[in-house]
Amino acid sequence: ALVYACLAILTLGIGVGAGLAPAWHVRGAYRPAPFSADLARGGPARPARLRTALVAMQAATSMLLLVMAALFVRATLRAAAIDVGFDETGLYAVVPRTVPITPSDDGRFGASLARALTELPATPGVTAVTLTELIPFGDETRTSVTGDGEDGAVVHFNRTGTEYFALVGLRLLSGRTYTTGDAASAAPVAVVSQSLARAFWPDQSPLGELLPARIPVSTRRPVVIGVVSDA
Repeated sequence: ALVYACLAILTLGIGVGAGLAPAWHVRGAYRPAPFSADLARGGPARPARLRTALVAMQAATSMLLLVMAALFVRATLRAAAIDVGFDETGLYAVVPRTVPITPSDDGRFGASLARALTELPATPGVTAVTLTELIPFGDETRTSVTGDGEDGAVVHFNRTGTEYFALVGLRLLSGRTYTTGDAASAAPVAVVSQSLARAFWPDQSPLGELLPARIPVSTRRPVVIGVVSDA
């Protein structure tokens, strides 16, 4: 709230400084006496009219800037109030500096992640830690197009740790989330969103069903074990 208040004050200040201040300066410098004398002698009044028009244009521009600033602040406040589907309060993303390239690197990388999952929860202020391949609303996504034209749909994929759903605050609507046993098993499982469940299983529960063939996957077709709220 403090950030938005400072932004609003700064925007309004810039609008006033860029618009009303020059207009006020021109008003202070205006001297009507010489032009009145010219008018009395029948001289031209074009400089006075031009100056008046410029001042009016400057004032109109200032008002436009103020209106645009108010609309920008209102849009920013509305965007901040949008429900993104999970609780982002206190969430922090840590991106490793290196990624595995060779099999030996993969072993060291896995050991580093395991150590982080063990040590980070003991850090003061940290309540939970999990792994995720993709950050919600991040720059990268793994998607799969299920068809062409109006029947097409885009499905987003993510591989996460077992505590991911509880950590980000996604509500479990039915079934269960996966466990460490599922991760160690060779049989792939999946937790789907409420929207995906409604789209592909509108009249039945998706629990125990395989992901439809319309959704291309790079591994064996996972079994749906749970449904969570939309993010």
